[in-house]
Amino acid sequence: MSPHTLRPFEEPERHEAISSMLARRSTNREDIRQALLAGLELGWARDVLELGCGFGFLSEAVAARLAPGARYHGVDACAANAVPFTRRVAAMGRQPSFLHLRVARELPWPARTFDLVLCSWSLYFFPAIITEIARVLRSGGLLLAITHDERAFSGLLDAAGLAAQGREAEALLRRFSAQNGASLLAPWFRRVERVDYPNRLRFGLEHEDDLLAYLTFKLPVLLAEPPPGPALPPEVAAAARATLCAEGEVWVEKDDACFRCWEPR
Repeated sequence: MSPHTLRPFEEPERHEAISSMLARRSTNREDIRQALLAGLELGWARDVLELGCGFGFLSEAVAARLAPGARYHGVDACAANAVPFTRRVAAMGRQPSFLHLRVARELPWPARTFDLVLCSWSLYFFPAIITEIARVLRSGGLLLAITHDERAFSGLLDAAGLAAQGREAEALLRRFSAQNGASLLAPWFRRVERVDYPNRLRFGLEHEDDLLAYLTFKLPVLLAEPPPGPALPPEVAAAARATLCAEGEVWVEKDDACFRCWEPR
């Protein structure tokens, strides 16, 4: 993983703004959190763990479905996410706690500690933790995860003239993707259900600022050699503008998959 990978997520307000923008540019109008949680009753979960909780995008929706008094533990490698995560969970009337931790191969909790574990767009950063997730889940526990399709973002890199440099993104997403997620989870859960979330992002001529903002946010994650500073390199911005002007629009692949896993082994 690139040492710059976490840089975009260290500014929660910026991350939240990008998240809101993506909802506006998405062709799939369903909230992916609703797709993940559809038909699930979570009032039984008293102890919840979210790995890679970020600013609380998924946390807020899940906390609203928990019983009063439920304990919600957020873990994230970016300490700045503590405040927005805690605020969102507390606003739902649940008990939040935040641990600043870069997840790797072990979790600092005893076996059978949690009823529910969540990972949204994070398991490809630490796929080796799946065995630990199964360990800390109680026998009737549930894992909910969201991840990307392996082909995600190729249109974004193409538009910026960076297709040849996109191998870092492909390698990262292949660590836990829509394509291989079920096979990686099956050894540790007796029942694995996949819910597809087909989606594309559309950036028209009037959305140039959104396209450039998205490029600036994603490049540190997608490239083997990300830009050295926070600004988008002028040549990348120029290439993206030229593509948008020539084509009239830019389409970005954003298919995702939700995994719902019961009966940890």
